[in-house]
Amino acid sequence: MRKRENRKICVDNNDGKCANCLSRNNVAAHHIIHGSRIKDDSFENLIPLCFDCHRKAHDGYYIVENGKNRFINQREFILSLLVRLNKDIYIETIIKLKR
Repeated sequence: MRKRENRKICVDNNDGKCANCLSRNNVAAHHIIHGSRIKDDSFENLIPLCFDCHRKAHDGYYIVENGKNRFINQREFILSLLVRLNKDIYIETIIKLKR
């Protein structure tokens, strides 16, 4: 039950808003570092994302930069989001992602 509680608290702590776009539509906790062997529902590994941003976190997306399409992958998207949020709880997670 603790896992579900942490996911709800993660979203509630951000006032029900997506950490990326601030939408309140379909916001859920996303695992920052995920994988079949890692099921870490600690606050340092959860971030609230709306459905659209959750898709970006998993699939990546393209942006136009200097007139050219550039693909933003999963790691780059999450890392830039965590750095932009600048919250102390994500410091260790940022260090792990930068390796």
